[in-house]
Amino acid sequence: RLAVWVMMGIPISFLGSFLFLPATGVTVNMISLFAYIVAIGIVVDDAIVVVEAVEHTLEKEPHLTPAEATEKAMAEVTGPIIAITLVLLSVFIPTAFMPGIAGKLYQQFALTISVAMVISAINALSLSPALCALLLTRRGAPRGLMARIQRGIDATRNGYLRLAAPLIRRSVLAVGLVALFALATGGLLRVVPTGFLPEEDQSSFMAEIQLPDAASTSRTLEAVMQVEAMLAGQPWLQNFFTVSGTSLLDGLNLPNRAMMIVSLKPYADRPGHDLSAFAVLERLNKAFDRVAVANVYAFNPPPIAGLGNSSGFEFEIQSLTGAPPEEILAVARGVLNAAQSAPELAGVFTTYSASTPQIRLELDRDRAETLGVDIPDIFSALQIAMGSRNVNNFNMFGRTWTVRVQADAADRRTIEDVNRVRVRSSSGKLVPLQAVATLELITAPATIVRFNNLRSVTLNGAPAPGYSSGEAISAMERVARANLPPGYAFQWSGTAQQEKEAGSQTGFVLALAVLFAYLFLVGLYESLALPVAALLSVIVGLFGALAALWLTGLANNIYAQIGIVVLIALAAKNAILVIEVAMHERAAGSDPVTAATAAAGQRFRAVMMTSFAFILGLVPLVIASGAGAATQRAVGTAVFGGMLAASCLGIFVIPGLYVAFEKMRRAVPEMLRKPFGRAGRPGNRPG
Repeated sequence: RLAVWVMMGIPISFLGSFLFLPATGVTVNMISLFAYIVAIGIVVDDAIVVVEAVEHTLEKEPHLTPAEATEKAMAEVTGPIIAITLVLLSVFIPTAFMPGIAGKLYQQFALTISVAMVISAINALSLSPALCALLLTRRGAPRGLMARIQRGIDATRNGYLRLAAPLIRRSVLAVGLVALFALATGGLLRVVPTGFLPEEDQSSFMAEIQLPDAASTSRTLEAVMQVEAMLAGQPWLQNFFTVSGTSLLDGLNLPNRAMMIVSLKPYADRPGHDLSAFAVLERLNKAFDRVAVANVYAFNPPPIAGLGNSSGFEFEIQSLTGAPPEEILAVARGVLNAAQSAPELAGVFTTYSASTPQIRLELDRDRAETLGVDIPDIFSALQIAMGSRNVNNFNMFGRTWTVRVQADAADRRTIEDVNRVRVRSSSGKLVPLQAVATLELITAPATIVRFNNLRSVTLNGAPAPGYSSGEAISAMERVARANLPPGYAFQWSGTAQQEKEAGSQTGFVLALAVLFAYLFLVGLYESLALPVAALLSVIVGLFGALAALWLTGLANNIYAQIGIVVLIALAAKNAILVIEVAMHERAAGSDPVTAATAAAGQRFRAVMMTSFAFILGLVPLVIASGAGAATQRAVGTAVFGGMLAASCLGIFVIPGLYVAFEKMRRAVPEMLRKPFGRAGRPGNRPG
C-alpha cells in the first residue's frame, strides 16, 4: 500500500506537467520523452522521503498518533524537499541562456524535468502528508519475508556506519578521498572521447551519385540503374527512390549528379548488428567503390533534420584572397589526401570540381553597336536556339497546350551550331553570331561556392570506427593547419560547427550550474561552508558518470552532458538529506562527529531508497535498442553510473565532509576573533 501511495506521484506529476508545458513551447518529442523517462525516478523521491520519515517517527516514538507523527516528520523533511527541488531548478537556470541547437536541447530537457519536479514537490508537501496522516497505521514487528528484508537493511546500515566511522572521526580522510576522486575525474575527462550528437540507426540512408563533369543525363541514368541493381534483393531493403539531375550534398541541379534515399525495414525485421544501418553503409560503400562510371557515396542522415546535409562533418576550406577555383581545388585536394591517411578519419571526400567543360562567349560590343545589334537580342536569340522559351498557352480539344520555342535537337549539338545563330539588327538584316562574338572551349567549376562570402570548397567526412566526432574534428584541424598554405583558412559548418560552439560553453554552463546550486544552499543553510560539503560530494557522482562512459566506450556528447547536469542536483540530494539531520542534531547539542553519525544512520534508508528507485528507473535507457538507442544510452549511462557511484561511494564521504566543514565553520571565526580581541583590549596598545 505504501508503494502505491509513492507511485501516485508519477501520474500526478506527469499529467500536471502536460498541462503546463504547452505554455513554455515544449512539445512531445524525443528529448521531452527522454526527460520523462529520467523523471520517473526523480518524482517519487520526495514522496519516499516523506513516507520514510513518518514511519521512522512512528517507530521511534510509538506514543504519537499518525497525524502527530506526520506533523513532526514534516517539520524535519520540508526543508530538504524544498532544497532538493530548488537545487534541481538552479542547475538548469544557466541552460536557459545557451544559444544554438545545444541550448534548445538543454531547454527542452530542463523544462520538462523542472515542471514535473515542482509538481512532485507540491504533491510531497501536501497530498503525501495527508495520506500518511489518514491511512498510515502503526504496524507490529515485521514477519516472514519482510522481517528478513528488514534485518538485511539494518545489517547493511550497521555495516555502512562501521565503514564510515573512520572517515567521520578523521574527516581529513574524507576530504582526501574527494580530492582523489577529483583527480581521477580530471584524468577521465582527458581519455573519454568527446562528441556532439550520436549517430542513430534511422532506418534510412542517403546516397550521392557523381559522374564526370558534363556527363549527359542518359549516362547518369545508366549509373543510377547500376546502383539500383546493387540494392535490389537485399534483406534489409524496404524501398528506395532516386532523383537524377540533382545533388543532395551541394543543392545543385547538374546533369552528372543524382541522389538516392533508401528506406530500411523496421527494426524488428532487422535483428542483429549485421542488418543495422551502420553495417549496411559500411558494406555498401565498399561495394560502391567497384562502380567504375561514377563516384557513389552512401551516408547516414543528419542526427537532427535540417542540421546539415548528412551525418559526419562538413569542413570548409576558404581562400582569403579570392584565389581562382583551380587553385582552391588543388589546395583542397592536398588537405583531402592528408586527411584520408589520418587514422581518426574515414570517408573524407569532396564533390567540388573545377573542370566542367564550358563554352565562353566573348562579345565584341563595339562591333555589335556598329552593326546595329542590341546585346539583349543576342542573349534572347541564344536562349531560344540553345535552350527554350515559353511563348504562351492555348486551349484546344479540352486541354491547355504550351507553346515553347526551341531549335531542333540536330541544330544544337556542336559549337558550330552556336555560330550559326543569327540575330536581327536594327536595319532588319540577320547578323550571324560569329560576326559579333568569339567562342572558346574552357573548363571551370559548375558553380562558385562561397562560405561567409569567401570562396570555399567543402570536404565531407566522418570519424573512423572507434573514434568520436570530437577526435575527428581535432584530427581534421591538425591536418588543415599542417597543409594549408598562407592565404587560406578553414571553418566548420553543420553539426561540427554546433559541436564546436557547444563545446566551448559546456564547462561554463556546468560551472554556473554548481554556482547557482551553491547560492541556493547558502540561503538554506545560512552558511558559506556547509554548501561546499554538499557539493563536493557531487565529484564522486561525476567520477561515476565519466567512468561509465569510458567503460562502455560512449562519447561525452551533448546528451551525456545533459545527464551530468541532472546528476549535479541528484548527487547533491543525498548530501542535503544527511546534512539537514546533522544540523538538527548539532542544534540539539551534539558534537559534529556524533551529529554526523546519527544523521548517516537515520537517513541511510531514505538515501538508498530514493537513489536506487531512480537507478532502477534508468535501466531501460542503459540497455535500450532500436530507434533512438544511442541517445537513450548516452543519457542513461552517464546518470546511471553517476548515481551508482554517488549512492555506493559518495555516501561514505558525506558525513566526513560535513564534520570537516562544520569544524571549519566554527574554527575560522574563532581564529579571526582572537587577534582582533587582543588588539582591542585596553592596555595592549603599545605605550
